[in-house]
Amino acid sequence: MDETGFILIPKLEKVIAKKGSHQVHKVAHGNSHEHISVAPTILATGSYILPLVIYKYDKYHNTTSKVVTKYTFAKLFGPAFIETYALSAICNAFKATGIWLFNSKTISPDHLNPSLATEQFDIVPSPSQLSKLIMSSLQSTTKLNHFHYTCINFIQLISENEMLKNEIKLLKVQLTATQEELETYKSLGTSSLYSVFKYISHVPQAGPSDISSVNQQEPSPFFKKRKTFLFAQLLTNDESWQKLKETNKEAERKVEEVKWKKVLAAQKKIKRQQKLEQKKEEHE
Repeated sequence: MDETGFILIPKLEKVIAKKGSHQVHKVAHGNSHEHISVAPTILATGSYILPLVIYKYDKYHNTTSKVVTKYTFAKLFGPAFIETYALSAICNAFKATGIWLFNSKTISPDHLNPSLATEQFDIVPSPSQLSKLIMSSLQSTTKLNHFHYTCINFIQLISENEMLKNEIKLLKVQLTATQEELETYKSLGTSSLYSVFKYISHVPQAGPSDISSVNQQEPSPFFKKRKTFLFAQLLTNDESWQKLKETNKEAERKVEEVKWKKVLAAQKKIKRQQKLEQKKEEHE
């Protein structure tokens, strides 16, 4: 549905205007003259409803005139309407604009470009507008500085987070190795000779020709402590067995102490990482 207006001018005027002008002030008299509205309704299939012609409420008087008035409007509008509102004309009108059948390429993008201003005037802002502009620029600068500072902190938090993750991975690997080593120390029957020999101390050095006399010898106060354990003592000497057990207990105690320290350090690292992640979320 569309609405078209017709201005009724009893007396025609000749106006000189530039060629191609669509709107001329002297011709378009605005609301100073009587106006007739026509509201037609058409469909893309070519069918239509008879138009609604709206007149100004007034009495009609018989008159004869050659100009278009509300008395002669219907005689002129009827044949023109019948001639133009044909089925093919309506379908072609919808097709030409790409409405139906729909075609988005009917109107090229060049026809949709915005128009450019031919003249620009320097408008001096008022003091109130100037103060608003200054405040808005200051606020934008403050926001930009805050954004820059937030970006730097965010990058630092990411790097620290990666470092903490690597440290936690390293601590987990060390903790796993310590637990495996502790399990090896607890099971003496399946431990290797190297793990048994590693913690044996206070054993006097014996010569290869007199292994049996090693049990009766007393260690010299200036004698260097031996770090290895003779296989014959491991099988026959009860004192060596006792020393081995004491050494294993001391080793287990140290391993547990080291393990506990590492667990505490890992917990502290995890807490630090959680705090950094919370700060990171607050900044975001």
